[in-house]
Amino acid sequence: MFPVVYESDMIKLLVTPTDERDALVAVEAGADIIDVKNPSEGSLGAALPSLIKRIRETIPPEIPVSAAVGDVPYLPGTVAQAALGAAVSGADYVKIGLHGPKDSSEAVTVMRSVCSTLNEFHPNVRVVACAYGDYERAGTLNPTLLPHVALESGASVMMLDTAVKDGRSLFEFQSEANIKKLIDQANEHGIEFALAGSLSGDSFRRAINLRPHTVGVRGAALRENDRRDGRVDGELVAALKSLLA
Repeated sequence: MFPVVYESDMIKLLVTPTDERDALVAVEAGADIIDVKNPSEGSLGAALPSLIKRIRETIPPEIPVSAAVGDVPYLPGTVAQAALGAAVSGADYVKIGLHGPKDSSEAVTVMRSVCSTLNEFHPNVRVVACAYGDYERAGTLNPTLLPHVALESGASVMMLDTAVKDGRSLFEFQSEANIKKLIDQANEHGIEFALAGSLSGDSFRRAINLRPHTVGVRGAALRENDRRDGRVDGELVAALKSLLA
């Protein structure tokens, strides 16, 4: 049974570093979860397994590592193998960007393939089903279907992000009311909910006011907001963490 998420729980800060050195800087500044991905391959681009492994070996064992396996196509077997690779490499959370599935049936099929595979081989690894707030311009799954997909497949975390990283925040595509409804549905079923999508400044504050379980950042934690090659700035991470308190 999944842990019930209450609105009074402390929101966790997820930070995406460039490498293991940045990961350690983020943890020392207060990051609660370290996220591993490759921005050059997309919003949830998959990093090499060796980077997941190095980060897992560098940061303290009590700090969870999440790993994206890509903005995935509708290829359930391929996605399941990729998810298993992330788990074997040391990920505690495996994130699936539902980019290829066009309806809830396809999305459930992909997510079930992942959940059943990890339940068999790595049952302690948690599966994240991610939809995109800018789904209309990206041509992806409507995020209102996310609760159904998570419940039907057994995913333990829902996530809302943006597919196109052009500096426009999640709130330019989704109203606070729409996002809060998704968070409430997740809480109702004891499923964690994470928000991301170019969150910084006012949009970061708006995100935490909605009381998700986790808020994720990359650009907001980097010097000069360089998503591709920027280095994590400990002072920026500490400032973001202070807002959660």
